[in-house]
Amino acid sequence: GSELNRLQQIYRRLPQFCGKKSKYSEILPGERAEYAKTIIDLLAKAGIIHRVFHSTCDGLPLGAGIDPRIFKIYWLDCGLLNRMQGMNWKSWMSEEKIVFEGPIAEQFVAQELIAAQATSDPPPLCYWLREGKAVNGEVDFVIQKGSLILPIEVKSGASGRLRSLANFIHQKKLKTAFKLSSQEPSEQDVKISLVQDGVAQQVSYHLDEMPLYMAGFLDRS
Repeated sequence: GSELNRLQQIYRRLPQFCGKKSKYSEILPGERAEYAKTIIDLLAKAGIIHRVFHSTCDGLPLGAGIDPRIFKIYWLDCGLLNRMQGMNWKSWMSEEKIVFEGPIAEQFVAQELIAAQATSDPPPLCYWLREGKAVNGEVDFVIQKGSLILPIEVKSGASGRLRSLANFIHQKKLKTAFKLSSQEPSEQDVKISLVQDGVAQQVSYHLDEMPLYMAGFLDRS
């Protein structure tokens, strides 16, 4: 009975963690983190949720750099998540501000990227996080395509800053990145100035921008 109660509590709480850095100790306040981890493991094995783990992304395979203590949670699909959040079609079509747009955009991309991995033992879907006193940053998703590491930024609207993406590109010495948004497909060569350890650095990379609905085709582009 106590296990079922914990599972139901966590199941109801998980939507608020969608797309956010999560800790087991925060998911079930007042309980030991081990209880939350056991239940999260169970829900993940059942395919109800997916964990996207932070990776250092220092090289391939990306799974070699995973930190299992740092992860983001995504659901089986957008419909289930919206239902649990009390959202419906009329809510989305209204002119009211929807504070959940960002997480839903990330949720959609996550489920499309996972679905595109058609192998029985797919490589883990990762993201990159940097936390420090001076510079913080996060790249929403990182995938591997052959011998390439490809960072992906997700924007629910047409615009948004990409400074974290530029930091990642600079640190990992990459040349290509993807942005998924509500815009039409485009590509551009980006040049941006960053300050690293008090020194200005010029970062150049190629950015492919695609509509959100093309998320499942990134590894084929």
